[in-house]
Amino acid sequence: MSKSMTKNPKRNMKGQFVEGHSRAFIVSFWVAAVLSLGLVWFAIKAVLSDLGSFRSCSEGTGVIGITTCGKQSMNIGDFVLMGLLALSAGFSFSLLTGAWRATRKGTILS
Repeated sequence: MSKSMTKNPKRNMKGQFVEGHSRAFIVSFWVAAVLSLGLVWFAIKAVLSDLGSFRSCSEGTGVIGITTCGKQSMNIGDFVLMGLLALSAGFSFSLLTGAWRATRKGTILS
C-alpha cells in the first residue's frame, strides 16, 4: 500500500485519492485574494474621481466673472482607467475563486 492510502485516505466524488493543499499555500492564496480586492478598490476610486470631473460650466457671480468648467468629453485615459478596473475586477474574481477551490479541494494523487 502507498503512504497516502495508509495515512488518512480521502476520496473525491470520482473515487480518486486526494491530498489537501498545505496550510501555507491556502493562506497565501487568501492573502493574495484579499490584497487584490484593495487593487479593485483603488481602481474604483480612480474611475469615480475621473468621472466626477465631468461637470457643467458655472460662472461666478459678483464683480469678477470666473468660469469653471469640467471635462467636456472622454479621452483615451478614461478608457484606460475603465479597462484597468475591468482587468483588476477579473483578476480579483479569479483569485477569490481559486482560493475557494483550493480550500475545498485537494490535489489528486496518481
